[in-house]
Amino acid sequence: MDVRNVRALAAFRPFQDIWASPKLSNKQKMDVYCTFVLPIFLYGCEMWTWTEVQVGRLEVTHIDCLRRIVGVKLTDCQRLENVREQCGMSSLELTVRS
Repeated sequence: MDVRNVRALAAFRPFQDIWASPKLSNKQKMDVYCTFVLPIFLYGCEMWTWTEVQVGRLEVTHIDCLRRIVGVKLTDCQRLENVREQCGMSSLELTVRS
């Protein structure tokens, strides 16, 4: 699972200019995220044994990526639900189980 986090972040970093771009909408940024980053994040998830600790670690990385996409800092104190709503995403656990 930790390897999966590292690989997903490695796929996320090259797109920093896209995440920071005010010219692109959140929907366009999320399309890039869902096309290039999320598949790396969830590769092989059908075979994983999900524990709460592992789900929590993956969720933290996922939310960190979403916050960067919408430009929300931790100091802005926005609820996770608000960040997910701005991105049009649900939690990773719900995404995988659906």
